[in-house]
Amino acid sequence: MTSCTGNSDSTAGPIVFQTGFRIFFLGASVHAALATIVWMALYTFGVPAKSQLPAQAWHAHEMIYGFATAVIAGFLLTAVTNWTKRPTLSGNPLAALFCCWALARMLHLCPGPLALASAACLDTVFLVGIFFGITRPIVASRQWRQAPIVISLALLIAGHTFFYLGAYGIMQDGLRLGTYLGLYMVLNLILTVGRRVVPFFTSRGTSPPSTLRNHPVVDTLCTSTYVLFVLSDLFAPAHPLVPISAAALAIFHAIRLQGWWTPAILQKPLLWILHLGWSFIILGFCLKVLSHTHGLLPYYGLHAFSYGGVGIFCLGMIARVSLGHSGRNVDVLPKGAILMFPILIAGAIIRIVAPIVDVAHYRLWMGLSQVAWITAFSLLTCLYWMIWISPRADGQPG
Repeated sequence: MTSCTGNSDSTAGPIVFQTGFRIFFLGASVHAALATIVWMALYTFGVPAKSQLPAQAWHAHEMIYGFATAVIAGFLLTAVTNWTKRPTLSGNPLAALFCCWALARMLHLCPGPLALASAACLDTVFLVGIFFGITRPIVASRQWRQAPIVISLALLIAGHTFFYLGAYGIMQDGLRLGTYLGLYMVLNLILTVGRRVVPFFTSRGTSPPSTLRNHPVVDTLCTSTYVLFVLSDLFAPAHPLVPISAAALAIFHAIRLQGWWTPAILQKPLLWILHLGWSFIILGFCLKVLSHTHGLLPYYGLHAFSYGGVGIFCLGMIARVSLGHSGRNVDVLPKGAILMFPILIAGAIIRIVAPIVDVAHYRLWMGLSQVAWITAFSLLTCLYWMIWISPRADGQPG
């Protein structure tokens, strides 16, 4: 019998290691909550940090190279199998890479240079392993249209390298370059994959099915302008090209999102949450413009991208993909799961908008947004963990 991973022996061993989304969505959800609890202790309550990294650098690294990369790994290891009809990682190789990821998260909390070096090595093994695990079936099936995904993963590894070179003082500005390149490649993967799945999910999930199309001109403008934005913000952050390209991207992606709109999505939480996550990315581009034109702190745009865009979009994708790839009805959320969405949305608004309006209570807004993030991903973990560790509801393997 052939599993959904295309691997004939993937049914051996624990179910959680049979398909990439199971173990990595579980790990990402648990880590999202626990890492934010640690960040809350460090920032909000002033608990001394034990990591070799500065507290803010650790927080940025764990959200990008810890949480987001685990979600990406889980999604792509599952999706690439469907796209290429070839196996990706499962069983022992998948378990080994997950262990590398999980051990790195633990070691980042330990004191001493040896712990940091070990974490860096394990993270590298994880990222390189995921890169080859995803690239191999793409190349074997000659699906060259997946090249943007492969390039983004390669640049994610580059950003990870810059980060650690900066942490060790080898590369000047390495921490900033590694953080921003990592975030922008995560965003690029969301924008690349989202361009395919959001209109597909929307057209298939509404009744009657909607006919939604991407516009080639808009696609080209989004891609080329994003390259310009990333390069200018990384290497010339004060240059006028940054706000100009950010403004253009806000317009182009608003046009793209409007083309996917249909009122029917308002009845489907697993559709409108993806559209809303995309809207926060657009907000991030707008705030990036304001940081140049009106002196707004750059952290607001950064968190519109990360907390709002990455966080909300990933929550929606995890919730939907987990149902679909476990043989369940994607229109029927687990009881109580709908609460995750307004909680995280409220947290994003508090994190991004409240400090702009009332900066005097910045630490309070930070703490409330942390509580919202912890609550949302704790709910996700509690309501979905049995789905991740249990056989498919339709009796199929995978």
